[in-house]
Order: sequence, then structure tokens, then C-alpha cells
Amino acid sequence: MLHNGVFKTLKEVVQFYNTRDKGNWPPPEVPETVNKKELGNLGLTGNEVDAIVAFLNTLSDQPIDTDKP
Repeated sequence: MLHNGVFKTLKEVVQFYNTRDKGNWPPPEVPETVNKKELGNLGLTGNEVDAIVAFLNTLSDQPIDTDKP
């Protein structure tokens, strides 16, 4: 679901994992691979979702120039 480009922002991804089992999301492409024990109904508040997104954004770095010798 995430690797097919359906979500355009990191926040959409976090919201999906937070509400996958109770939200109005399309069915998974490969149902056998869905992690139902750890993800899908996390019960995060909007502030918690925003905090996770903010943290994940701190993990970004500048692209590496692979053309330099």
C-alpha cells in the first residue's frame, strides 16, 4: 500500500498506520502481509501523529552527490 504511491505525505502514512483497521482505507494488495499485531489501530491523537511526523522529518539528510569522485 505504501510502496505504490497512494500516499503523498509522511503524515498520510502515519495516519494510515494509526487508523488502518478502523478507517476508510482501500483493501491491501497482499492481505497476507498485513501486520495486525502491532499496527492498524494505534489510537494516536492528532498531536501525537504530528509529533511522530516531526521526529521522522529530523531523520532526513542532504542528498549525496554520487557524481563526485
